[in-house]
Amino acid sequence: MRYFMISKMGQPCMQMKLSWRVRGKNWWLWVFGTQDSAYFTVDKTRGSAVVRRVLGEIFFGLLVVDGWSAYLKLICEQQSCMSHLLRKIRKFRDAFPHLLDIVKFYLKLRRILRDGEWLQANRKKLGEMVFRRRLNRLKKRLEDLLNWSDPDDILQEIIKKVKRQQPRILTFVEHPEAPCHNNYGEFLVRTGVLQA
Repeated sequence: MRYFMISKMGQPCMQMKLSWRVRGKNWWLWVFGTQDSAYFTVDKTRGSAVVRRVLGEIFFGLLVVDGWSAYLKLICEQQSCMSHLLRKIRKFRDAFPHLLDIVKFYLKLRRILRDGEWLQANRKKLGEMVFRRRLNRLKKRLEDLLNWSDPDDILQEIIKKVKRQQPRILTFVEHPEAPCHNNYGEFLVRTGVLQA
């Protein structure tokens, strides 16, 4: 399996898992894939042992993940799926529509991500020095957002969730082919379900 990943190092590796019934018990269908190929495995656990068995202790590439803590033990560059994170925040927003700070926080985070996508797409045109300066500003905006003054309890919970992902929120900006989401990983795992 490591050969598969090493041969695809230039491409982001997408990862996804889904519960899977084996003889009436819950197991997990895991998929690790690039745009060219995919590796499927089924395991009893969704813990870090599966990730280490498939990718090794150190992975020399970018891993795009759904934010599950099992990946934190792996040494590699990671991008968390921002679709997952934004979906969680929207659930809070919909459950507490009277809390306008949640809406403001959501819109500011989404704006940071969109600015990151723009920066990623325009890196060559901007030149490396301007790109780095703007990336640093983008990281500062994210830091400032996470230091929201006087958040209510609900927003504090949202900020806590986002802070856990902070080191993996803007990784995609520095990788030309990397998305800020794991939609392709979700597509791959659904393909595995349909094939079974």
